Amino acid sequence: MTASSKAIDVTLVLNGEIGIVVTAAVVANAIYHATGKRICDLPITIDRILAAQE
Repeated sequence: MTASSKAIDVTLVLNGEIGIVVTAAVVANAIYHATGKRICDLPITIDRILAAQE
């Protein structure tokens, strides 16, 4: 870890349908905040994240 990086602990709690719908948005927003790139299509895969970085 560099001096400017921060560790982030993530805990997902799924309780039925509502949790499942919200999870995709939470993960997509976390990827945006980490990379600066939006992933708008599901499923979010490492290949799509890497393609957005190019």
